Amino acid sequence: MVHISEQKYGDIYIITLQNDDLILKVSNFGCSIISLYTKDKNNVFEDIVLGFDSIDDYKNQDKYIGAVVGRCANRISNASFSLNDKEYKLAKNNGPNHLHGGINGFDKKIFKHKALDNGVEFFYLSQNGEEAYPGNLELKVSYILNKNSVLINYNAISDEDTIINLTNHTYFNLSGKCCDINSHFLKIKADCFGEIDENGLATGKLSKVEDTPFDFRKFNQIGIGLSCDNPQIKMGQGYDHPFMLSDGKSQIELWEKESSRRMIISTSMPCVQLYTANYLDGTIRGKGGWYYNARDGVCLETQCFPNSINNGVTDVILRKNTEYNKATSWTFDILSK
Repeated sequence: MVHISEQKYGDIYIITLQNDDLILKVSNFGCSIISLYTKDKNNVFEDIVLGFDSIDDYKNQDKYIGAVVGRCANRISNASFSLNDKEYKLAKNNGPNHLHGGINGFDKKIFKHKALDNGVEFFYLSQNGEEAYPGNLELKVSYILNKNSVLINYNAISDEDTIINLTNHTYFNLSGKCCDINSHFLKIKADCFGEIDENGLATGKLSKVEDTPFDFRKFNQIGIGLSCDNPQIKMGQGYDHPFMLSDGKSQIELWEKESSRRMIISTSMPCVQLYTANYLDGTIRGKGGWYYNARDGVCLETQCFPNSINNGVTDVILRKNTEYNKATSWTFDILSK
């Protein structure tokens, strides 16, 4: 049984989904996840995601905290791509590159919404030419609670060939406390990761994780890798890298020892971007007056491989009148070691 309620602030809504295991608060502004309360080993509910105390802070932020980003998540080289022999010029909003859908991507849009039996569904029409992307794109994003799991469904259809790569940009801290995530343990079923350049752009080159700080095939403490003298870690000022997933379910696990909280991620996406909040710099005032710094959260952004449209991979191309369907689930439990 999921109890659903909502609060209205002008044209912005905050919808609360609650069952015995989880309390999820989401907004129609950017499909943003506002709060996610889960139990620790002592059955204490705590909020495990970064965020803000006011809607205005979500509107004014530039770190995508909690939001759905698109049309194309991550960076696109030289802010341009070619499709059907036509070149499209996008906004350069991250050095020479295009990032997370542009200046006014989906994270800045107000969605319509409706309640489901066990969740909420958001709707948005991205018109042809919005942020220079082709095609009128009808987008649906739903958040569903199923016992101790959050299921995110992405559905879209376009009246022209276009490109799409959606993800959710929530910053997690499973401790539920004001602290960094260096002591969190991470496991990713991935044999390869994608290298990046000095601008954070995925170059298209894949490297083996073996014998590197990118080897999370078994639980490894995130902070240990962050302290390594590795050129790719230095390049990204931490982890800001895509991993090619090598299994079809339960591909990612995040665990925090003190609370014993574990999050298990299953996704239909081929890739996850690991990002250790490298560009939070202490200037953003978050929940409860906590000024967010680098490492205060970790993002696990399931998506298609970044910049794949410019690296000869076509999985981000959505053909006219063809449905885009992707899903990611977060399951929470207690793991004591």
